[in-house]
Amino acid sequence: MALNPAQGLSWKLAGDNFGFQKMQLILTEKLCIELALIVITGAFAMNYSSEKYNFHHLFLS
Repeated sequence: MALNPAQGLSWKLAGDNFGFQKMQLILTEKLCIELALIVITGAFAMNYSSEKYNFHHLFLS
């Protein structure tokens, strides 16, 4: 049974679309993980720098 080109093309587009959605989902997950890491490291760095500042403030006074 031969598929006509249009049918083959629609199957290919459906497959590409599914692949794109899957890729988008993976990218979204990676982005969420990276954002979480940035937030965690940013909070840690801010906390660390404020502690360092307080330490210097106590040390100098």
